[in-house]
Amino acid sequence: MTVTQPKARPVHEEPDHEPALGEVVGDLKSDVTRLIGEQLAIAKIELKQEAGKAGKGAGALGAAGFGVYMVLMFGSLAAVYGLGHLIGNGWAALVVAGAWLLFAAVAGLAGKLMLGTITGPKLTIATLKENLEWARSLKK
Repeated sequence: MTVTQPKARPVHEEPDHEPALGEVVGDLKSDVTRLIGEQLAIAKIELKQEAGKAGKGAGALGAAGFGVYMVLMFGSLAAVYGLGHLIGNGWAALVVAGAWLLFAAVAGLAGKLMLGTITGPKLTIATLKENLEWARSLKK
């Protein structure tokens, strides 16, 4: 028994007639809907990445805030001991407060640098600009 393969059709057949306006509008509507969906998906991904950067920067600023709290706590403790004894434990507490101040400064600068790298959804904006130019070219 011999099996014959069906004749393959070309991938793209030329239509015998021009497509109707309704077909063109339907295709355009479908394409625009898909394009908007894809743009929204890209925007979500970009915003999620930027939110991660913002979270890290906020965490560093939170650490800086805790450092400031420690400076106030140990600074106050140092002032109490320093005024009470003029030497001894108070000066030790003052050294600890200085160390916390250094920590707060480093954490604050790190947080500021991290937050400064947030750029927003650049790819989405660029793609939307390209789409706008394409839509404008259709009007001409």
